[in-house]
Parts: sequence; structure tokens; C-alpha cells
Amino acid sequence: DGYMILEVPDCSKQFELLDYSMIWEEHLVYFTQQTFQRCLGTQGFTIEKFEVVPGAVEGPMTAIVRLNDTNDLPNNFSLNTALNVVEEVKRVETFCRSFTECKKKMKQFFWTQKELLAVFGAGHSAAVLINIFELPVSRVIDDNIHKKGLFMPDSRVPICGSDTLLADELCVLGVNPSAEPKIVARFPQVNFRSFNPLGVHSLYTNLHFLRVISDEVYYTMGGMIALDNKII
Repeated sequence: DGYMILEVPDCSKQFELLDYSMIWEEHLVYFTQQTFQRCLGTQGFTIEKFEVVPGAVEGPMTAIVRLNDTNDLPNNFSLNTALNVVEEVKRVETFCRSFTECKKKMKQFFWTQKELLAVFGAGHSAAVLINIFELPVSRVIDDNIHKKGLFMPDSRVPICGSDTLLADELCVLGVNPSAEPKIVARFPQVNFRSFNPLGVHSLYTNLHFLRVISDEVYYTMGGMIALDNKII
């Protein structure tokens, strides 16, 4: 007869922006508002209250639920929510299809710099850049005393202090976008780029890669884009 409160990140914006920095090694499921409500409904819960924090990066979704005594979908389960899941599946399929193109463009961008790069922040974003995007990362910058001097998982990339940053060095920000302005202001001599599409210095403005909707349909994530005549 009791109630349960659940809170999970809303990944809608990250799926739409092709934000691969949201991937966490310990997360097995990524919800949007529609899929979270659908999951609760199909598992026999009635949603008494549902809230989303507006404007936040991966804004948390909170649901207050109680167990439904029948095997039927609860009365307050929206048919629109069920139908919207189809659109959410398409959104995630696009997110997955576009990864190869994004990885290719990102590797090309950094390898043409002809220098190893640093990543600021020894967290999940750094792990994604090293282990999934396979970028030429020389070290990860983090002043946390519990991280500095250790190595990133599955790569042996060292974690060093910010005192090792060099003037004009290329460094990718792997932190929350809200923290980026403070870091950039603290180290004005460093050439920062952000792994997050919402970052002020976002890499995505340099990549100009295509969102892959299907084998026939693509559209650009950035500004103007040129197609090789062999593609057309």
C-alpha cells in the first residue's frame, strides 16, 4: 500500500544532440520521459506524480508510483505516451547510427592536429574519449587528490595535475558545461575544446558530421557542409 520515489536522468536532449559524453560505463539503461513512464506502466506501477527539472543537463525525472493490483495498464497511463515510444526508438536508432560518423570525424580532427591531446576531468567523459572514441590522449588533467597520480580505466593513461598544462596545448573539456567557463578563465593560455555539444567551445562546431537518419537520409549537425561528388 506504500509509495516509491524514483529519480533517473532524462537523456532526451543528449539523444537529440548526439551527445556521446552522456555514456556512463556503469549505466545499463538510458531513459527519456516517454520511455521512463512506459517502463513504469508496463511493470505494473501507477504514476501518482511525475516531474522533470527544466533546463538542467540530463535534468532528473522524478516519479512517485504505487503498485497496480491488476495486470492491466493503469488508468492514468497515457495512450500518447505509448505511441511516443515509437518516436523515441527512432531517436535512439539515429543516435546509434550516427556514432560511427561522429567517431570518424573526431579522430580525423584530432589526428590532423599532429599532437597528443589532454582531457580535463577524470570522469566518464574522459573514459569515453579514450576507450570508445580511441583518441590520442596523452594524459587526463584532474586536481582531485584521490585521482591524481592514478591511471584511467582500461587504458593506463595517467591522471596529472593542472600544473602540467602547456600554453597553446589542445585540451578537451570532459566536465559539466556549467563548469567550463571557470576552467577556461583559469587557464587562458590553453586551447580548450568541449566534448559536450552544449559547451561554449564545443567540438561539434569543428566536426560538421552528419546525423544518419537512414541509409538514404542524412542532415548536418553543424553549419555549412560540402559533399564529395563521389557521394552524390
